[in-house]
Amino acid sequence: MTARLDQVPDRRRSGLLLRLSLSAALLWSGVAYGLAPTFSDGLSVGSAAAQGVPGFVDPNPDAQMFLEADELIYDDAANQVTAVGRVTIFYDGYTVEADEVVYDRAQGRVLARGNVILVEPNGSVLRGRSADLSDTLLDGFVDALSVETPDQTFFTARRATRRNGEVTVFEEGTYTACTACEDDPDRPRAWMFHADRITYDEGERMVYYDNVRLDFFGIPVIWLPFFAHADPTVERQSGFLRPVPTYDDELGVGVSVPYYIVLSPSYDVTITPTVYTNQGLHLEGEWRQRLETGEYSIRASGIHQFNPDAFDRQPGDQRWRGGLASNGAFRLNSRWNAGWNLFLQSDRRYFRDYALEDAADADEIVSDVFLTGLHDRSFFDARVQRIEVTTIDANGTLDSQDQAWSLPVVDYDRRFSPDLFGGELQVSGNLSTTVRQDEYIDVLTIGGAATNSYEGFDGQYARATMEANWRRTFIGPMGQVFTPHFGFRGDAIGYNLDATATAAGFDSNDDTRFRGMATASLEWRWPFLITAYGSTHVVEPIAQIIARPNASSVGQVPIEDSQSLVFDASNLFDLDKFSGYDQIEGGTRANVGARYVGTFQNGLTLSAIVGQSFHLAGENPYATNQTLIYNEPDSGLETDRSDYVAMVSARLQDRLALSASGRFDEKDFTLERGEIIAAAAHGPLSVSTTYAYLAERPDAGVQDDQHQISGTAAWQVNNGWRVAGSVQYDLEETQLLGFGAGISYVCDCFGIGLNYTYVAAEANDGISDNRLMLNISLRTIGGVETEVLDNDRFNNVFGDSN
Repeated sequence: MTARLDQVPDRRRSGLLLRLSLSAALLWSGVAYGLAPTFSDGLSVGSAAAQGVPGFVDPNPDAQMFLEADELIYDDAANQVTAVGRVTIFYDGYTVEADEVVYDRAQGRVLARGNVILVEPNGSVLRGRSADLSDTLLDGFVDALSVETPDQTFFTARRATRRNGEVTVFEEGTYTACTACEDDPDRPRAWMFHADRITYDEGERMVYYDNVRLDFFGIPVIWLPFFAHADPTVERQSGFLRPVPTYDDELGVGVSVPYYIVLSPSYDVTITPTVYTNQGLHLEGEWRQRLETGEYSIRASGIHQFNPDAFDRQPGDQRWRGGLASNGAFRLNSRWNAGWNLFLQSDRRYFRDYALEDAADADEIVSDVFLTGLHDRSFFDARVQRIEVTTIDANGTLDSQDQAWSLPVVDYDRRFSPDLFGGELQVSGNLSTTVRQDEYIDVLTIGGAATNSYEGFDGQYARATMEANWRRTFIGPMGQVFTPHFGFRGDAIGYNLDATATAAGFDSNDDTRFRGMATASLEWRWPFLITAYGSTHVVEPIAQIIARPNASSVGQVPIEDSQSLVFDASNLFDLDKFSGYDQIEGGTRANVGARYVGTFQNGLTLSAIVGQSFHLAGENPYATNQTLIYNEPDSGLETDRSDYVAMVSARLQDRLALSASGRFDEKDFTLERGEIIAAAAHGPLSVSTTYAYLAERPDAGVQDDQHQISGTAAWQVNNGWRVAGSVQYDLEETQLLGFGAGISYVCDCFGIGLNYTYVAAEANDGISDNRLMLNISLRTIGGVETEVLDNDRFNNVFGDSN
């Protein structure tokens, strides 16, 4: 039968149905309240903030309730009303189903028996064997409860009890975000939390767990006596966050227990004490604040070390160590942004030794303050940058502080479309001011003798550059493309270096210089389109001539940003092939080549470029050896007719990719530098390999040819398991440079991976490195990555691998 309250005329039946309506509403409210805590993404064991817990919502007083049942039984003697057989109650977006519902008017109790199901408006489905609730909602319980939420999280309890109208206790509860196996629903989930008792206190807006166990595939792995988290309706709640265990040879076993304090909707504080068995108590505090235009944070930390002698290197062996760090980012308006990343520490190894500020494996710690602006056709970036070197050399001592600080570096670029000349006018500038504390010298063997390669000196260096360039493209007869270009650049340079620069043959330790460079160039291209059956082809010959006077001050100014020079097909048609501003190209040069692109119906794409560069007049800047910093003597551009450069690539959809590039001697086509990269994927298997060749360069201290090959492979075994590996090998020296291997399992709710990497001493500044990493992630809980074995512990277990 179906009943609606406003459709029952009989007074006695109306009263009974009214009571039945009330009992059904109470049943809905009681079962709905607090029975399914789930966990939000990004939290971890011991600090999971619940989200979406089904909770009591005041009924809508104007809502109408409908009841469907096979039979209604009125027992006046027992003062009970019973709905039997396929009972369904609809009320204010909720649906309650049961085999039987009994309202005991004398006891003020509502009982639902047999296959109790509650569907909430948000889609959560709650199931139970039976429910017994008071009509005031001050107490009650549900037997054999299970909950499934719309985001595929699951909760069960042997019994859920509600008392005092605001506290719900779940006995023998479980939680997981893993779905059941379709073929075998009884098979253990990938992971699941078990707790003796889960208490949800609406007044305190907290959820408490007692005696918690974490199972993986039904196997107990982790146990915690207690943890708690905030009510799901609370976005931020003061309290303890999850404990974080750590281990390090010098520090010992450590446990961090952060405490989070909410001070206002816009700022908070986190205090993190960490106890290390070998070094004592480490304290860290963080202040975070969000403003209307951005946010910032300040972190301070420190420790009085119990056992500084555990650090067998400087500067870790001191009692007091600490640091201060801050990050900020602000949007000043629609065009401008500013911010900072600042790090100050008692010694250069503090953050790295204590794995703070993401510096656990960082070779350098970079602090900067920046201002950036971006508009339709302009860009501005200014930043001050301070670099601290944190590495230890093969002798166990701290490396020299040989990285330059930028104080500051400024870049500016603006593009115009002038009405008078048409085309595009570009105005750009660069300001670079660097300070280095220690000289950076590399010793090369040239002609059998040790020779210093000066890559940087301690002292100060500043350069300001302004440049203007105009270019315009014209379409000539028969589709020919002409692009004239005119430009001018000016530099002001000042430096004050130490005595090592004078000993290296540098003219002066304190000098100011000015230099300028005018450029005129013309580029010609003539693209031909060829259409064939199932394919199209574009062949484009290209010629470029660049006229400049000789560069001034060559070998007489410091070089910081232009030490790298690789001549290949990618920069054949660049106006200036130096990598930065400190070196400048002069003289007259022509670049000649051709480009090809082919597209086929089967998804195959081919491309190629080949060409050569010619020094026509003036001094060749690539043939001049710099005095201060050793210039690349075998770049392929040092002769009037450069080496040939070429590149070819092929791609077949996402299944195959192949590219090969090379630089060939201009006289006999001998390969000077080459690289081949191939990648393929078929079904669950994917592989890639890279071969690199570099001919001997005696003038650069490289006495032998270099052949290296590297490869990677990955096999997706099934929907969950994946195996991957990598290897690097020196073919010339016939020795292994490094390799790695890993295995991982990933499903809809869980991921775990174990990865091992080895780097040979020959590829790592004379120090071999072994690491074994374990990472685990749980959906809705978060993830953790830990170093199972670092290099020191690996060598202690398996022997020194140097």
